Amino acid sequence: DMTVTGTMDVDGTLTLSNDNDGVVLLSGTIDASGNIVVEDNGMPGPGLIRLNGSGTQSFTGAVGAPLANIEIASSGTVNLVGTIEARRSFTYTSGTVNAGTSTIDFVGGNGVTVNSGCMSFNNVHFNKNGSSGDVTITGTMNVNGDLTLSNDNSGAVLLLGTIEVTGNIVAEDYGM
Repeated sequence: DMTVTGTMDVDGTLTLSNDNDGVVLLSGTIDASGNIVVEDNGMPGPGLIRLNGSGTQSFTGAVGAPLANIEIASSGTVNLVGTIEARRSFTYTSGTVNAGTSTIDFVGGNGVTVNSGCMSFNNVHFNKNGSSGDVTITGTMNVNGDLTLSNDNSGAVLLLGTIEVTGNIVAEDYGM
């Protein structure tokens, strides 16, 4: 496990990789001003990964590689690449976000909070399980691609907020 006391600054590329050893970010914040690459099993846990660069950053995710809490607080441009998995929260504070062809996949049995401000997502997938997997949207979440809602019949629901979708809406399993 990894514990960050306060905030750790990473100026170069931050690669978060976990070879199925169960390593989690237990606490603290990692501020990344360079690119972020998430691979293997990611770095889940209650800690925060914050993109805060002043130039162009790429945030590259992979299926099966979740992060718990993500914040975009950039003064530059953040390019979202691949499938980025979030377990607990996704917050937009500042910067320009280019969603490209990315998918944001909200996974797991934890409740999730999304505060996307004025940014738009491409594809979004809520893939929730567990009775505490409820979703709270602050304000309006804009999805320019497809929205997929999945639930393992555990009762996860959309508690608050609005989702505006330009593409298709797909309900799988038990929807939400």
